[in-house]
Amino acid sequence: MTKIIIETPRELADYYLNREFNARNFLEIQEMAQADLGYIEVQNPSEEYFLNKFLDYNEEYQQKIKKFTDLKKEGNEEIKEEFEVYLEEEQNNNYPMWNTVWEINHCSDYFSPEKLDEIGLGLFEFMDSSYIFVAGAGYDFYEAHWIPLFSKVLPWIKIENDKKVINY
Repeated sequence: MTKIIIETPRELADYYLNREFNARNFLEIQEMAQADLGYIEVQNPSEEYFLNKFLDYNEEYQQKIKKFTDLKKEGNEEIKEEFEVYLEEEQNNNYPMWNTVWEINHCSDYFSPEKLDEIGLGLFEFMDSSYIFVAGAGYDFYEAHWIPLFSKVLPWIKIENDKKVINY
């Protein structure tokens, strides 16, 4: 087994970003979709996932809503309406904010919409390929997205003696 010792989380993120993903121009993908060469299908997290996020920010509703089916119970109409507005906003905001997206070279099974949403990334499918994207701008992507992606979502990264170690 070969081990590569990486000194900083940023080095780790750089290493994996260059190895596991191909940066693509999102405008080109949109142009192909408009020319009927494919359909961009954004993979949103489940409604249950969004309900849990919604309840995390609305403690007063947590007593009434324990599971998704509780939204349909009598007396919860106002909560349901508020959740539907929240859900629509969350799903509409889950779209690439800028022009670069990253095609996943392999291991796309690790990239669930829920896991990616937790670290601020989105997922879409186009022409039998999976892509991740950032739905934000104006901050350090390494700290906010890439380092958490490679240390929390991908399972083959370990920490040994406070250094990131990649085993492959």
